[in-house]
Amino acid sequence: MSEGGRQSVKITESELQYISFFQQVTNVQPVDCIVIEDMIVYVVNAGDVGKAVGKRGTTVQELRNIQKKRIKVVEFSSDPKKFIANALQPANVAEVELFERKGRLHARVKVPEEEKGKAIGKGGKNLRAAVELARRHFGVERIVIQ
Repeated sequence: MSEGGRQSVKITESELQYISFFQQVTNVQPVDCIVIEDMIVYVVNAGDVGKAVGKRGTTVQELRNIQKKRIKVVEFSSDPKKFIANALQPANVAEVELFERKGRLHARVKVPEEEKGKAIGKGGKNLRAAVELARRHFGVERIVIQ
C-alpha cells in the first residue's frame, strides 16, 4: 500500500477501519496507519497533510473527539531520511543518517538538545511510532536520537 516505499506494508483489520474512517472524514486516502497506545498515526501522501489536518486543525480535532485518541498525521516521502524526519515532527530534525550494522538498517537522528523531548514524545510514543513506520516502509530496525 506504500507508494514509493521499499517494504510491502501489511495493514491489520482495525488499521483498515481507522483508514476508512479517516478517509470519510478528511477526503484524504492515507498510505498507512498505526496505533500506538492512545495515539493513531496516519501517513498521507506528500501535499495532503494540510487537507487532512484541516483549517486550524479542525479536522484532526473532529477525529480526536470521535476516536478518543490523539491523532498524528505524517507526510510520506520515498526518501527514508525525509520520512523519518517527518515522522519525528513536531521536533526539528537537524540530520538523519542511515547506516547498516550486522546486516540491519539503522538511523541516527540529530535534533537540538531542547527538541529531544518532542522527538521522543511522552512515554517514548513519538519515537516508537517513527520506528514502526520506518520499519514498515523502509526496513529500518532502530532509530537513535542524538
